[in-house]
Amino acid sequence: MSSDEWAQISDLFHEALQLSVNEREIFIESVEKKHPDIALEIQSLLKSHYASGSFLTGTAIDNIIVQKRGRIRSK
Repeated sequence: MSSDEWAQISDLFHEALQLSVNEREIFIESVEKKHPDIALEIQSLLKSHYASGSFLTGTAIDNIIVQKRGRIRSK
C-alpha cells in the first residue's frame, strides 16, 4: 500500500474508534465496498487494538502505521 493509503487507513481507524460497535460495522462495510484492502487493514488494527486492552494506545497504533508507511517508501 502507498503512504497515502496508510494515511487514509490511519484516519479511518481513528474515526472507527469513535463509533459504537454497530456503527463501526456499518462504517467498515461502507469502506469495504470502495476499498476492500483498506477495510481489511482497519479491521486488523481494530482487532489488535481491542485484543491488547490498554497495551496499544493510539500512539502505538500510529507508530505501526508510520512504520508500514516507511517500508513502502524505502522500497
